[in-house]
Amino acid sequence: MADGGFHLLHFFGHGQNRGGASALVMEDDQGRAQFVGEELLAEVFLGVRELRLVTLIACHGGAPSSQDPFSGLAGRLVQRGLPAVVAMRRAVSVEDGHLFTNHLYGHLVQTGRADAAVNEARQQLYLANPRGIAWSSPVLYSRLTDGRLWLPQEEEAEKGGVAEERPSFQISWRRLLNPLPWLPALACLALLALGVWPAPKAEARFDLWVSRISFQLAKSATVVERLRLQEIAATQLAGLRLPTLPATAEPAPVSSGGMKGFLLRLGKGSTTHLTLNTLPLPAGARVALEHLGAEGEDAAEAYRLSFDGSDQELRVTFEGDVVLKPLDAAPAFLHLETPDSLVLYPQSRSLDLDVLFASFAGDEIARDVPVDKLALLRIVEQHTAAQSMVREESTLLGGNVHVRATGKSHPLKKGEALRFAAVTGSLTGLRLGKDGIRCVFQGRVSKLERAAEGLQPESLMPSILDLWISGRAQRAVQAASGLLAILVLLLTVLNVRSHEKENV
Repeated sequence: MADGGFHLLHFFGHGQNRGGASALVMEDDQGRAQFVGEELLAEVFLGVRELRLVTLIACHGGAPSSQDPFSGLAGRLVQRGLPAVVAMRRAVSVEDGHLFTNHLYGHLVQTGRADAAVNEARQQLYLANPRGIAWSSPVLYSRLTDGRLWLPQEEEAEKGGVAEERPSFQISWRRLLNPLPWLPALACLALLALGVWPAPKAEARFDLWVSRISFQLAKSATVVERLRLQEIAATQLAGLRLPTLPATAEPAPVSSGGMKGFLLRLGKGSTTHLTLNTLPLPAGARVALEHLGAEGEDAAEAYRLSFDGSDQELRVTFEGDVVLKPLDAAPAFLHLETPDSLVLYPQSRSLDLDVLFASFAGDEIARDVPVDKLALLRIVEQHTAAQSMVREESTLLGGNVHVRATGKSHPLKKGEALRFAAVTGSLTGLRLGKDGIRCVFQGRVSKLERAAEGLQPESLMPSILDLWISGRAQRAVQAASGLLAILVLLLTVLNVRSHEKENV
């Protein structure tokens, strides 16, 4: 029974009539006789669906115990659902039992019919002893309408062994306890999760107009190669070297508070060229560019350039008539026939320059600046009689964000904020214009969000699956995995099987 059942049970042993009821004589663990009656025997075979025939070669196994036709050992087994039971109504000898079963099974193999096989075996008992009554002892209890237990060997050979193959569907929820059918479902859930889980980093491109930008250099680089200016004002200076001084001369003396700064402007009516140059700044230096708007009679655009975290000197090259006005000294009028330089020394590793442009040259800003930090916000202070408040304000004037993994572009409007946890890449196409700063960032970014005032931030990060599979193919893979998972679970629950009539 533990291996899935069996087709035929043959019992050859002792039987005994005890008080009008038949019982099989078995042994207990101590080797003593134990009598198994009809009720207990019927309970043993309850639910054994594969069993087709029980043969009881034992005395009184086929005798009824009452007026009930299904009483007794054999009758009770048929009542419980067995197709056929062959038993003996009275005492039987060992020789008669062997003769009967030899002819019973031999004929059963040939015809597959229980009734015909029992009749043939009984006839052989009669021929062996016509004067005896042993031939009348075997009896057949059956639930079969045609007496057929199995197909005979000849018929099965003619049909090629595929007789009456009938597929059936049986719902079996217990089969879901096997972990294997759940593997496609878990894979499908993993694909769905990866399709919505934001990637930690992704390739992105920012093309922005801003009023202020701040960044930190990832490695040594030149930020400003050349800017043609009309006027420049410097603050936070440790010192400067005038062009009339020899190149080996020491910088101007530094007071306890450092130099307050200076104002350098073109002479009136002069065609003097004044250019700001910066040498390569070291890695880790922070640079900020801020648009201050139009100033002066000619409404030229003003900008503020801030350099922090660098001891690198800056150089202003000019030619012609200029006015140099230190903030704590009398102005000096300079006239140079050939270009010369004014060297600026930062104070405490920082320098602020306010510049007023005479003209713009788009190709005069460094084309590739490696950065590892980027800020598109500025701090705004508001003071009232009651309180002072400090808040962050977006410097975006417009632009576009393109995420490479998804292929999507996200337009940005003025006032929206672009937030991110970290960036690694380069600023390319850095330009100063009459209405703001144009910058293009190309690199990797993490936790990228677009936020508008009064609205929840919108994540622009692609999913992890976006990094592996493109959008259309991604949806096809997810749909295919979902259908496969459903199909596997459905086939597992339905338990599709093929049953065939079997040979003995």
